[in-house]
Amino acid sequence: MIHLTNDAEILQQLGTLLFDPLLLNFPGKIRNFLIQQAESESGKTKITIEKALKIFNEYMDDLKSTGVIPELHPSQAQRDVHRRHFSRLMSESFKEAKKKSVLLSVTSKSVLLYGRKSINYIYGTDGKSNRVEIPLHSHGTEMKFPRYEIIDPFDLDYMLRLFRAEKIKA
Repeated sequence: MIHLTNDAEILQQLGTLLFDPLLLNFPGKIRNFLIQQAESESGKTKITIEKALKIFNEYMDDLKSTGVIPELHPSQAQRDVHRRHFSRLMSESFKEAKKKSVLLSVTSKSVLLYGRKSINYIYGTDGKSNRVEIPLHSHGTEMKFPRYEIIDPFDLDYMLRLFRAEKIKA
């Protein structure tokens, strides 16, 4: 998006959006990505990214200079309560989605407890079963939660609603 404009005001607004909400909510991956992008970009795009990174670094320095603020560092028990609450909400949402899923209504479900391979029996046209072994591979997922979701969930939700309401209609 930054490549498509030369307007200084729009570039400034895009830089502001890079800082808040992106860098404030996802400081690790987004910051690393923007550092890589700044090295490969040139011109106004590079300047805009570098300004957003500079503002973020100043923000983090200011945040660290205040010392330890208990509200910004919830206890392990508070984090566990939030994770259990979020897990329960996601579980309920998943159950509702499964009820309405067309794909899950026509496929079978199997649960693998542990092991290195899955064994299935496929019946041929002659009625005999053939054993098929399928080796299992590792699989992982990663989910990043916005920092504001825990610190100030209502303001983040309001900001996201504004972004959805203001989207450009093509």
